[in-house]
Amino acid sequence: MIVTVQLRGIAEGRLGVNHISYNLQLGSKVKDMIKEVVSLDEDLKHNIFNTTLNEPRKLCRVLVNGKLAHFNQTLKATDSVALVSVVTCDG
Repeated sequence: MIVTVQLRGIAEGRLGVNHISYNLQLGSKVKDMIKEVVSLDEDLKHNIFNTTLNEPRKLCRVLVNGKLAHFNQTLKATDSVALVSVVTCDG
């Protein structure tokens, strides 16, 4: 099954698209989807995913059905998914 993942922030900018299709496997978690997205661009991978800890960085956020998702949350084919990144601002 395919889930459309809306991209906002750095993911949208690096990939040049506002969404991607994610091939949902049985038991796919939010973390798995993030790994798939960041595999599309090496700089995006560095910015969103900490490969040393094998987990998304703290500034990475995923909304599932409009609510903040946990990285170990299981995705369903009916979910509305958005990958966003929080950007800090110094003024």
